[in-house]
Amino acid sequence: MHDIREVIGDIFRLIRLIEKRPWMYLVKNDIYSLDSFLNGLFMWYFLLAPDIQEKDWNKLEDLNIYINKKLFYIEQQNPPDNPLQQYLTHELLLLASDNDGERAFNLFFELFDEYEKEKGIMHEWDEV
Repeated sequence: MHDIREVIGDIFRLIRLIEKRPWMYLVKNDIYSLDSFLNGLFMWYFLLAPDIQEKDWNKLEDLNIYINKKLFYIEQQNPPDNPLQQYLTHELLLLASDNDGERAFNLFFELFDEYEKEKGIMHEWDEV
């Protein structure tokens, strides 16, 4: 049996696992379920694994910034007091998907693929 830290110690690997088998982790394939799962995970990190939390939080924060810029160019084109900056990434994904949770879920994974390619992120695992 693996230590739970080995299984979820890499947030990007966990995101890939969710993408391949969402029914194992989420109530349904929508951005609300994904957001709830990730929020719960980070609460678990905060309480029981703070060493993992900071590393994975930084990775996820960079991904969120990428998605926000990709969808709305927040930092580049809008003034600092723009209300879009107050939105969470899942809310921006919903706005870009006509408030369709499943379309926003799929858009998240499309942008996640782009992010990894653009950043040149390679994984140590062969196939999830």
